[in-house]
Formats: sequence, structure tokens, C-alpha cells
Amino acid sequence: MPDFSPMTEPSPDDLIPWRRFWAKQVDVVLFGIPGFLVSLFFIGFFIAAGGGGIDELTDPGWVFGSLAGLTMVFWWAVAEVIALSKWGTTPGRWLLSIQIEEYQHIGGKLDAGVALKRTWMVAWRGLGLGISLALPLCNILSYFKYNKDEITPWDQRYGVKVSHTELVAWRVWTVIGVLTVICWWVA
Repeated sequence: MPDFSPMTEPSPDDLIPWRRFWAKQVDVVLFGIPGFLVSLFFIGFFIAAGGGGIDELTDPGWVFGSLAGLTMVFWWAVAEVIALSKWGTTPGRWLLSIQIEEYQHIGGKLDAGVALKRTWMVAWRGLGLGISLALPLCNILSYFKYNKDEITPWDQRYGVKVSHTELVAWRVWTVIGVLTVICWWVA
């Protein structure tokens, strides 16, 4: 993992939550889709072993979509807890120059317990557990809450400081490339 220079205080431009949103999208795609595919393999295996067909899994479609979202959020959450407690960032956050630290231990990574509780709160209140109907509503509510208070509920509750460094063009293009390739591959 790369070495991080000391973080600077965020400028007003950094308070716009889009960097955090896109970092989360990269992480969910990187960890959620492979995790979902592994889960789908095992679910399909157990359905086939029980004499059922894939139709049981995909009918109705919204159930499958919610199952996919829930599974992706689960795998993302596992990876997020490990990454935050080990490196203080995730691949998406690293690409967009975002670092997560505890207020009590500035410069220090999150304790695994704090990372787990914070990630659970993000999954529940920020991502709606990936459930189709809840996800956009939770994203919108989180956006307005962040713009109002300049801190997310999960960062406030667990004493977490989110720091931003200067964003460089190659990192932005890498994020665009990663998301484009994965979306093209999935489609």
C-alpha cells in the first residue's frame, strides 16, 4: 500500500460529497461484484442440488435485484472493515485521495471494532443495505445530511475524521476507467 503524506484540512470544495460517493462506488464495484458472483455460484449450486432451477432465484426480478444488492454490500463491508483497520483507506478512497482517521489518534488507522461499527452504519443508513428501493433514498438523505452538517452521521458517531489531499488527474481518470470497464463487463 502506498505511503500517505500528512493530510490537510479539507477546503470548502472538499466538503462536496462527490469524491466520497465515487470512492464508495469504486469500492462496492471492486469488492461487491466479485463477492456477488461467488455468492451467486453457491446459491445456484444449492438450488440445483435441491432440484430447483435458476427461475427460483430470478422470479420475481426485484427480489433478485435486492438479493444482489444485499450480497454486494455484504462483501463490500467485509473488505471495507479490513482495509480501514489495516491501511486507513480503501482502493476507491486511495484513488480519490481520501484518508480515514480516528479523532483520538490523528494519523492512526481505525480500530477494527470502530471500522466494523462505522461500516455497518454506512451500509444501513448510507446504502440501505443495497436493497433496490432503499438505496437511492438512503443516498439522497445522506447527501442532504452531509451538506447540512458537513459530516456524515457515521463519522460523527464514531469520532472519525475524513481527510482529503490534492486530487490529481491520473487518479480521476483511473476511477473513470475502472468504473467504465466494470460496467461494460457486467452489461
